[in-house]
Amino acid sequence: MQQLLAQNQHQLSRLNKMPLSAMLRINGIGRTKAVKIKAALALAARLAHTPNEKRVQLSSSQAVYEVLNPLFMNLAN
Repeated sequence: MQQLLAQNQHQLSRLNKMPLSAMLRINGIGRTKAVKIKAALALAARLAHTPNEKRVQLSSSQAVYEVLNPLFMNLAN
């Protein structure tokens, strides 16, 4: 996976444009994993273009923390 990201300068937009056939040439990336990556990127793109119906008022640093903390909890260090 690191090689896949490095080949695309760690840019998800470039990875999204990468053909499936190019992914399959990378050691450790089989057809199943490549299709899962493409599907995840497609879902992320749809989600990014989905209007957010719920507006949150962020009036303090605590409010920002409460909204963003769940999003960052599972990120690798």
